Amino acid sequence: MVSSMESERTMSSSPPAAANDSRQELAIEHIRHALSGLRFGSVVVTVQDGVVVQIDRTEKNRLAAGLNGRHAPQNRTTANEVA
Repeated sequence: MVSSMESERTMSSSPPAAANDSRQELAIEHIRHALSGLRFGSVVVTVQDGVVVQIDRTEKNRLAAGLNGRHAPQNRTTANEVA
């Protein structure tokens, strides 16, 4: 049988359902914000004890072919060729 003191301690250590729901809604809103506008990348959600504690957003910026150091082949003439 659980004593009334243990029962009170157990009840007081867990957050009320309304507070838990609001935390979940806030976490979902943060996740939506992290996903908004993301074209290339990832969103990592870290959960501890059933609670979202961290959201990481990694965005990759893809550069056009001419901007990332690679050059398109060019038509060059050599000294031996007749122009």
